[in-house]
Amino acid sequence: MFAEAQVKPEKVDAGTVGYVLGPRLNAAGRLDNAMASYNLLTTSAAEEATGLAQHLGAQNRERQQRMMQMVAQARQEVQALGDQPLYVLASEAYTVGIVGLVASRITDEFYRPTIVIALEEEESKGSARSIHAFHITHALDACQDLLVKHGGHAAAAGLTIKNENIAALRDALGSIAREQLTDEDWVPLLKIDWAQPLTQASGETLALLAGLAPYGVGNPTPTFVSNNVQMRDARPVGNERPALKLKLSDGRAIWDAIYFGQFPSERLATRMDVVYTLQSSTWNGQQRLELVVKDMRPAEG
Repeated sequence: MFAEAQVKPEKVDAGTVGYVLGPRLNAAGRLDNAMASYNLLTTSAAEEATGLAQHLGAQNRERQQRMMQMVAQARQEVQALGDQPLYVLASEAYTVGIVGLVASRITDEFYRPTIVIALEEEESKGSARSIHAFHITHALDACQDLLVKHGGHAAAAGLTIKNENIAALRDALGSIAREQLTDEDWVPLLKIDWAQPLTQASGETLALLAGLAPYGVGNPTPTFVSNNVQMRDARPVGNERPALKLKLSDGRAIWDAIYFGQFPSERLATRMDVVYTLQSSTWNGQQRLELVVKDMRPAEG
């Protein structure tokens, strides 16, 4: 599996498991069933393991392609519906094993609680993702008479519903969201852990942060802000997932950075306040420090 993913075993960390190896193991279950993953982890035959790893890699690429297609469709549905306090999207084009990933992308992009349902003949399954101020499972609890079953936590949930109840669920959840949420709740929250000059965004800092890993719910990746940073370059990259490739500077050195998503060009300036996390990336076999930009704004003064 390391060979298929082009990962050096000595470089494996929590991020590698979560974002490189984990998606390959999960891909089989998302598209079909998880036996290929089980067989890979239990086989003692090197040749069989190689074939299974290649199969899972191919399935993961197919999963990525399907997910992007579904995200594009969901985005079109949201734009057609206009601004709503909550979105319930249902289509036969959605795949049960991928709806959670789609709901997550839409929630991140539009900052609205989102449920994506993979329509089947009479009874369908869906997955929900939510925003900071809205406990999605409590909201579903209030609608349990419309559901076959459901479960989850504050930020995510799964559900099974009869198709005839989907419209009623959409209306009921929309009403709950309107009652509970204020205008301030629609503004995304970004917690910043530390303000520092750009010179402290270094490999040494990244090495120190490794001692705090693994990161996740309850232990988020540390977030930094550096003010009055020079924006040397900003160019769009990525076809399936839009991003900005950035060159940031303190006037002496230059840092590589990336912002995932579409950033309004009118908000870019020659000097910016930048919020970011640190990660290590590999380019031509070389490990490099990269800033993952979470948000930025023109610097004052």
